[in-house]
Amino acid sequence: MLARLVGGDPLELRALCARVTDERRYLIDVDRVFLRAAARTARFALRYHGQPELDEWLTENIDAALLDIVADDSEVGDAPRDPSALDDFARPLGLDPNRVHLACAAFNRLPSAERSAYWVLMIRLRSLDEAVVELGGSATEIARSARRALDTLVAVLEGKESA
Repeated sequence: MLARLVGGDPLELRALCARVTDERRYLIDVDRVFLRAAARTARFALRYHGQPELDEWLTENIDAALLDIVADDSEVGDAPRDPSALDDFARPLGLDPNRVHLACAAFNRLPSAERSAYWVLMIRLRSLDEAVVELGGSATEIARSARRALDTLVAVLEGKESA
């Protein structure tokens, strides 16, 4: 089952993983999410009997995979880790891949409101007014939340704070 899910992706799980990771505002390599979610889906496939709807069930597996990865990244700290897409992002920018990994792990542990504010303003490049419409709440609180997320990333990247 796992070989079929990973090999041909008949459930289009990789695209769903990318969408859910984006919706939850996590800075995680989608390939890691896909592999973990595919493993979970294969493991629990025999228990699935059509309820809830397939997309909802797959999303639940992806959410569990995301939470597992966030927890795993929190436990590893500065220990050696497997290379990931973050390495390909970090090196051309002159950033230490381990620091980038730790910064993303710290970001992923932030409250959803802080991740969302940062995501909408800094990754999606929306204006503050657009962020207010998308996220609700006040412009001041959204800006402060995004700033706290940015401060977290910078502190870890600069080595001023451990992940």
